[in-house]
Formats: sequence, structure tokens, C-alpha cells
Amino acid sequence: METRTPHAPAREPSGTEPAQRARRPRCIEIDWLRTIVVFATIPFHAVPVIGAQRTVFLVSAESNPLLAVLGGFVLTWGIPLLFLLAGAATRFALDARSPGAYVRERLMRLGAPLLLMVFVFAPLQIYFILLSNPELVTMGQQFGIQISVPQPERLREIGYFFAQYLTFLVTSVRGYSPAIGSFVLGHLWFVPRLLVISLISLPLLLYLRGRGRRVAESITEAGAHPIVLLFVGGLVPAGLVALLQTGWLSRVTEGWLFTDDWPNFFLDLVIFLYGYLIYTSVRLRGVVRAQAVPALVLGSVCGGILIGLVYSGHVPATGYSLASLLFAYVQTLVAWLIALGLLGLAMRLLTVSTPVQRYLTDAAFPVFVLHGPLLTISAYYILQVPIPGIVQALLIFAITVAGAFGIYEYVVRRTPVTRFLFGAKPP
Repeated sequence: METRTPHAPAREPSGTEPAQRARRPRCIEIDWLRTIVVFATIPFHAVPVIGAQRTVFLVSAESNPLLAVLGGFVLTWGIPLLFLLAGAATRFALDARSPGAYVRERLMRLGAPLLLMVFVFAPLQIYFILLSNPELVTMGQQFGIQISVPQPERLREIGYFFAQYLTFLVTSVRGYSPAIGSFVLGHLWFVPRLLVISLISLPLLLYLRGRGRRVAESITEAGAHPIVLLFVGGLVPAGLVALLQTGWLSRVTEGWLFTDDWPNFFLDLVIFLYGYLIYTSVRLRGVVRAQAVPALVLGSVCGGILIGLVYSGHVPATGYSLASLLFAYVQTLVAWLIALGLLGLAMRLLTVSTPVQRYLTDAAFPVFVLHGPLLTISAYYILQVPIPGIVQALLIFAITVAGAFGIYEYVVRRTPVTRFLFGAKPP
């Protein structure tokens, strides 16, 4: 693979053939930044193991409220950043593939790891979590459901546990409850949202690439103004978040799969479209590069305000009051500005393709899939050893990273079948 020029102007005639479009250069900073974000989630998940009260990797009863607040702050912009990068990557994917091929590629590369997670890795994670915290058998009551286990004392028997897990899986899907997403998707909880957004946005993206090209040009020209980019860009998702934050749409769609978080769904959808639009305009990309530092500074200031309000207990009641609307806008600005600033910074600094970058880009998603069960299992055993918490965290992190990369190197990347199951591209 050659080193690509990241910001070369790219005119795209309407009659361009797929073979010609496939030669269009892809911006390296997208791969770099996405790889960094994915690998950064491993320590992000490892630290709460010994300090947070409730996580999907829960194996410790220790609690640190400030750590939980900081973790929530990272989630505020971390997931939108992934969707911003996914939208940007979609621009290049549609250059190289027909719409049908794009749909098939999304279904296979995201669907196969989801099935692997649901039927293999999620039950392993839940098994070790329950070994560490048997009282979590009744955790479903927090979601308004009952999880009935005929013989809870037998949950330590892995065969019995898997039978109960499959029973829970079937009954929960049939009478959907939020527990199905919370338990069986684990750290891949956002992947169904990414898959749905990729598919439902496709007609709009095809319109913007064809008859709506002038509409796309008008939007990107307006967005190239720094004030519009930094502040007005956050108004559209903030308006949707504010409109949906009272939960009325969630009540309307109660019983549908994965529809309990509509505000964040529409926030991620808009950010995804923003990522696509940014990479259709050379001028807009230039403004994103130029405004990287102001965006990060403003986003950090808004984030500080957000943390202060949450940690001090001064979050306004959810509703349509002025205070609630302003809070929703600040939340959205944090997500938008920090994601935008990090993208702009990557445009400045991460523009060279190297063998290490290519290897890590290929390994990123398989390693991300693997790190969840490895983290949970290693934490279960290490937290029983009477050593300082920081040493426990470092050991958990080291074992998780070494194990995930080892399995990727010697198993996943070696065959087309394992690459397919873990969402890696064909070699």
C-alpha cells in the first residue's frame, strides 16, 4: 500500500465508473484516528474494573463517583467521534463500491462480529461477571424485568449457565427489554446503531452524490465559515436531542429492538452525515484543519462546565425549559467540538501511511472485539490476588492487550473465515 496524499482536490464527474472511483486516494488520518480511538478504549475499560460501581466488566465492588463522571464525559464525545469517522470513511467507500456492494460489505463486516459476540463472547463475559457478583442475577429488576434462574446456585456450572443464557436470549428478544442490549452486546452495543445509520442514510448520501450535489455544495460552503462550523453545526443535533430527551419517542417505540436511546441515535446520525460532508469539500476540510485547536479548547471548556454541573448535582430537570435546552446544547457542543477538533488535529499530524499503521488499522476491530472477554476473565482472577489496585489494573491491561494481539496475529488474520468472523477486511 502506498503513502497517500490526504487532501488532494478531488473532482468527481457524474459518470465516473467504479473502476475509476476505486483509484481515488483515501485520507490516512481517518484510519490513524479511528485506530487510536479503538485502542484507547482498552485502558478506558480496564480502569473502571477496579474503580467504578457498575460496568459491563464489573468484577469489583469498589466505587469512585468521580471516575464514573469522567467516564461519562469521554463517552459524550468518544462515540460521536467514531460516527464522524464512519461518515468520512463512507464517502470513500461509496467511491469504490456500488450501493449494493456497500450494503453487503456493511452487513458482513458488522453483522458477523455481532453474532460472534452474542453467541460466544457475551456469555463468557457474563459468566465471569456473575461468578464475581452472584447478586447480579436479580439485576434485571432495575430494567423492570424479572430474570428467572431456576437454580441460581448452579450458575457456576458453565454448561448450565449457557443453557440459561440461551433461554434468556430467546425470551428477551421475543418480549424485548433493554437488558438484551445491555447484556448480550457488551462493548459492541454501538455496532447495531452504526449498521442501521449506515443503511438508512444511504438514500440521502446517494442523492447528495447525484441530483442533490448542489445542495451538498451549499451546505459545505456555509459550513466553511468558522462560526457556522463551530457553533451552528451543533444546533441541528442539539435540537433533535432536546426534542427527544423527554423520552416520548422511546415510549412510542417501546418493544422495538435497540430503540431505548433515541436522542443519542439522532446525535450520532447527524455527526455521521457531517463526517461524510466534510470529506466532500476540500475547502471545508481546510477550515476543519485550521479550527482544530479552537474547537478542542471550546469543547474542553464546555466539557468542564458539563462535569461541574453533573458532579455538583445541578443538572436541570429533563424537559423543554430554557435551562434544559441549554444543557442539551452544551452536551451536544462537547460531542461535536471535541470530535471535530481531534479530526482537524489528525488532518495536521497523521497524514503518512506506515507499515505499523496499516497493521494496526487491520487489527483494530478484531482486537476491540477480543478485548472484552479477555479483560473480564483476566480481571476475575487478578482481582483475587492481594496486590495494590494500580498493579492489578496494569496486569489486567497488559494481559488483555497481549492476549488480544496474540489471538489476532496467530488466529484471526491467518484465514479468510476468521477474518470474516471478526470483521477484518479480506487480505
